Amino acid sequence: MKILTPAEDNIIYAKWSLNFPQVNYSEIYPAVKSNITFADIEENLKKELKRLKSKEIISLGFDSEIFSDDETITKKIVNVFTILRQSGFPLMVASSVDSVLQFMDLLKLQTKNYCQVFIKIPSFDNSILQVMQPGFPLFEQRLNIVKTLNDNNISAGVLISPVMPRINDSSENFKNIIEASAKHSAKFIMYQKLFSVAGGAKENFLRNIELRFPHLYDYYNVELLAKDYIKSQSFMELTNVFVRTAGQFGISTRPEEYRPPKQLSLF
Repeated sequence: MKILTPAEDNIIYAKWSLNFPQVNYSEIYPAVKSNITFADIEENLKKELKRLKSKEIISLGFDSEIFSDDETITKKIVNVFTILRQSGFPLMVASSVDSVLQFMDLLKLQTKNYCQVFIKIPSFDNSILQVMQPGFPLFEQRLNIVKTLNDNNISAGVLISPVMPRINDSSENFKNIIEASAKHSAKFIMYQKLFSVAGGAKENFLRNIELRFPHLYDYYNVELLAKDYIKSQSFMELTNVFVRTAGQFGISTRPEEYRPPKQLSLF
């Protein structure tokens, strides 16, 4: 299993997985202490949980794995939820695909420990979505996932991610996503502040950029030459727009706070 540990400088760890980066949610939501993917999950998950000294929030991101009808993957997902629930760990789930709805019963059981679901929406523009993440749900479909989860008492919100400079880092994009999220009953909204591609993933990532956004290849190649991350030149403007628009539509910019259960004293 690939354990994605929080970067010391809080820069997002990302790799190009299928069509998009996989992020370290610790940067977005600092309460998260460990990020888990599904490869060889049964063998390593319990070891990772033992490493954590307390019941800290675990983030579980799945898109490429769940994008398949493979029964082996489905069994792994069920096993992961079972282990986390039995271990009493709070959980944050992040996904871009409607297959997450197949596991609503497991998510409901997880709510007893704490469960928040982030549906990732990088753009309101379906023409951009189709290039960024071909084959994945479109804008309205992703919003409907959020609404369906909340209608079934599973707390769900929207994560604007990935935010890629010169592709979807516009005020218009943020405003449209936030307004639509509020109208679809999202409990909260957050966004990815830095776009990063870690070490060995750069070459594969740049090939994808050359294929999908050829006019931006030189820009990304230069920006990622000496560092693993890019911050939008509109970062401050986007932050102001994000806070102002979220306030305008009355949507929280944080998920529900996790409160560990109180330990009963023996004395």
